[in-house]
Amino acid sequence: MRKQFILRNKYTENSLRFWAANDKTPKQASYNKKYTVKLDLNRINAVSGTVSPYMPLQEAGGTQKPKIGAKFIPMPTTAGRGGNMRKAIPKKFRLGPGKPAFGKGSPFFALPSGIYVRVGKPSKSGKLAPMIMIRTLGESTQVVKKSQWHESAMKQWGTPENMQKAYVQAAERELKRLKEK
Repeated sequence: MRKQFILRNKYTENSLRFWAANDKTPKQASYNKKYTVKLDLNRINAVSGTVSPYMPLQEAGGTQKPKIGAKFIPMPTTAGRGGNMRKAIPKKFRLGPGKPAFGKGSPFFALPSGIYVRVGKPSKSGKLAPMIMIRTLGESTQVVKKSQWHESAMKQWGTPENMQKAYVQAAERELKRLKEK
C-alpha cells in the first residue's frame, strides 16, 4: 500500500480490517436457545477489507462523481497544498464541516474557474490582499485508475501455504489455551 499511495498519515492504513472466521452460532439463532443450529462449514470464511469509503474505488478503479447537489469535483491546486502537491492541505485552506463555506464570515469565495482565498493583508492604499486559487472547478468527473492494492496483497500473502501456516498457529494457540483451563 505504501508503494501505491501517498500516505500522509496512518488513517488509510488503520482503516484496513480483518474479520476472522469463527465457529459461533449465527446471531439469529442465539436469541432462541431451544433451537439448535447446524453450522455449514462451507459458509465459514474470513473477510478482509477496509472501512474507508474511498478505498473500494481505488481498488477497482472507476469514475468519481461530484457529491449530490454539486456540479464539479473541487481538485486541490499546488498553491492550495502549500506549494507541494505531495503535502497535505494546510488547515487554513481546508473546506468542510465546521467552517463557513462561502459568504459572510468565510475566507473562501468561488468564481467559475475555482475556489479562491485572499492571503495576507490589504495594502494601506486600499488594494485588496492577493488571492490564490486553492481548488479548481473544471472537472465534473474524475477517472480513478485501478490500483488493486488489496488483490495484489492477497495474491502475495493469501497462498495456501500461508493460510495453512496461519491455521496451524491459531490451532496451536487454541490447544494451549484449552490445556491451561
